[in-house]
Amino acid sequence: MIYHNTLLASVTSTFVILPRVTDVLNTDTLSIKNQSTNTDLSVNFVSAVYDSNNILTISFSLNTDTLEEGVFYEIELTKNVTNAVLWRGIMFVSDQVKQDYTINKDEFKENTSTNEYIILD
Repeated sequence: MIYHNTLLASVTSTFVILPRVTDVLNTDTLSIKNQSTNTDLSVNFVSAVYDSNNILTISFSLNTDTLEEGVFYEIELTKNVTNAVLWRGIMFVSDQVKQDYTINKDEFKENTSTNEYIILD
């Protein structure tokens, strides 16, 4: 989960993960790829901090790019020396407020009829 309202160039943002290993370092590689265009974004990996339950908080900033509304992004954390994948996930960017978020927003409309069934288009 990304904890920031806007992800813009040079703004530090964070997300929380439970990685496969517990030796993630600031020198490892964080990559973000736009799934629609298949292009990598320029990412600055700021910090990696573990809590007492081995949950990792990662801070990063985008160097020049911004994330687009309604687009899925692949996030991958890899070890610099071995290129082993430490964590992989997918992020969806939305401008909806977290409390009001629904993946089906404005996707369906209800038609009124005398039928006892509800038909969604």
